[in-house]
Amino acid sequence: MKQQLRIQQWLSSVVTAFALAGLAGTAWAGPTSESPDWLETFDATNSTSVWWQWWGVTADITWSAYNQTNNLGYNAAGSGSMEWQIPFVGAGGEQFNILCGFDYGWQWDNNLVLDGTLYNAMIFDIKVDPSTALGKDGTYGTLQVGLALCTPGTWNNQSFLPPEYYTIPASATNWTHVVLSYPPTVTGLPTVQGYDFDMWSNGNLTNTWTVYIDNVELQKTPTPPPPVTMGFSKVLAPGLQLTTTVADGEDPRQNIYSLKPASWYGATTPVTYSLTITNYPSSSYPYFQSQIELCNGEPWGPGDTSADWNSTNVVMVSIQNTPTGTEMYFAYKTNFPGGWGNQIFGTNVLCYITTTNSPVGTYSVTFTQNTNVLVQMPGFSTNVIFPAASAALFADPTYVYFGTQPNKANNTTNLSVTFANVKVSNAMDDLAIDDNFTDSNDLSSTNGVWGFAAADPAGMWIAPPGSGYYLNWSLPASGYTLQQSSDLANWYGLISAKTWNFNSVGWTILGQPLPGHNFFRSVKGTPQLQVLMPGETNAPNTVTGKGGSPTSECLQAGQFVVTVNLCDVNWNILTGATDTVLLTSNDPTSSAPVSSPSSGTLVGGTTQIYFNFGQTGTFTCTSTDVTNPGYPSSTSSPTASINCTTIRPIRPAGR
Repeated sequence: MKQQLRIQQWLSSVVTAFALAGLAGTAWAGPTSESPDWLETFDATNSTSVWWQWWGVTADITWSAYNQTNNLGYNAAGSGSMEWQIPFVGAGGEQFNILCGFDYGWQWDNNLVLDGTLYNAMIFDIKVDPSTALGKDGTYGTLQVGLALCTPGTWNNQSFLPPEYYTIPASATNWTHVVLSYPPTVTGLPTVQGYDFDMWSNGNLTNTWTVYIDNVELQKTPTPPPPVTMGFSKVLAPGLQLTTTVADGEDPRQNIYSLKPASWYGATTPVTYSLTITNYPSSSYPYFQSQIELCNGEPWGPGDTSADWNSTNVVMVSIQNTPTGTEMYFAYKTNFPGGWGNQIFGTNVLCYITTTNSPVGTYSVTFTQNTNVLVQMPGFSTNVIFPAASAALFADPTYVYFGTQPNKANNTTNLSVTFANVKVSNAMDDLAIDDNFTDSNDLSSTNGVWGFAAADPAGMWIAPPGSGYYLNWSLPASGYTLQQSSDLANWYGLISAKTWNFNSVGWTILGQPLPGHNFFRSVKGTPQLQVLMPGETNAPNTVTGKGGSPTSECLQAGQFVVTVNLCDVNWNILTGATDTVLLTSNDPTSSAPVSSPSSGTLVGGTTQIYFNFGQTGTFTCTSTDVTNPGYPSSTSSPTASINCTTIRPIRPAGR
């Protein structure tokens, strides 16, 4: 992965591989895909070889094919269990101790020490063989179950910690699931290295004691969810917003790239690649990077999220803020896939510029010929020569990338750069791009110009002119609807064009908030359509969301009005919705059968569609969302279509 891009530092890459290796031939599970905990399921015949007896009546510890139907789903097909046979005879002082180190080896070697405060319970399944007689106390004995404490650097300073004692009931001839919890305050918990089972029988058990143990587990303490936060911020500048949303280090790139090749090599007129920045993190977040990259398409295809590292030939323009200003450099690498060697950061730096200006402004490189380059940044320009043999390696297909990278841990969360314009002029095949990112809230509206080469594509979004504000919240955003209110009692659907959901951070662009509506909340649930027939009304915060009941419609009366709303989970109409919806009916003779639906566009979250049935009977109407097809469709209440022809009554005789 790409390291911090500071021209002052000549970097070298050292890759170290780590392997967690256990005792050869053992089958200790360790953390599994089913559980983050330390778990032994005894799936293999040699899985009991790491269990040891320290003292007491000599125990026979073996693997047994005897298995349970396990309700936790841990056991693989053919899994067995651990069998203990301990030949008690009822003598005073009889006892035993059996344990296992987490490192799969001898229990006191300190090779793997865990912090027991990060766990909260020991768990196991136990079954007593019916051949075992009950003890004198009417149970199968009492196990002391705990964790083996280690003192790093020693082997003989040991003690055994809770969980606690477990008395094995008479019912344990069936598989029994045991959970023994313990508090994190137990002295010694920060250094534990194994499981411990021991028993003081002292004459209670009088014959051979045979039990089966399975699914021994040290349960991880659940991590509490982070506190919910919500932020309301002004859009500092319209344009393409590139936001750091991936909290997995300093390296993730947020790039867009040209879907068509954009090489300068061989062009008959000057070719310019430029980037205009109108908003940038402050100097409190130094070495945040923006970049223009030209990446040859072989052997890596376009769209690679680390194309500068993976591609064989790369030209890079790097722009970074510093504690005192801005730095820019122009460099390249050739014939070096999967790294940079000492090229981009050393031998192939063609131009390095530092200024005291902020990063806001326009940066460009113009290839006036194959090898002559004009490099420009706010307040400075210079000419450089690109080596001819290297330039030839950038013939088509070469793609242009524009994007950002955090570069430092302090820069990885919710920092944003605004690109007001990116431009490519007169590249090979006459490719020309001049994008101000003002046409939509969705990059897909750029008509096939751009692709995403980003660790988190949803972290790139457009704030069009007049956006005003944006709102972000820390809840997992998928399935949440944003609402606003003036008094914390009456909530409304947010006036908003679209909501993005990504990486536990939701972002919503606002035009201007409703006057006085200064409270916001996120509500779990996908927006849902509502179809109201004549006689029905919208009833928020009720089970069905409807009030009233549908009236029968006269077949001869012709059209009537069907209302379609887009609502939140509580049936509040989302007043900002402008979706296009379709209306169909299960009456094939209606004005909107399935084969020929009617449509409408929501205004203020609602639309009215004129409609009529074509025959008598009881029918329904169904609405679907064209703009957001992932929203569930909605079917109306059954509504009667009746024949309303008036029959004149027969007048009585003599009248």
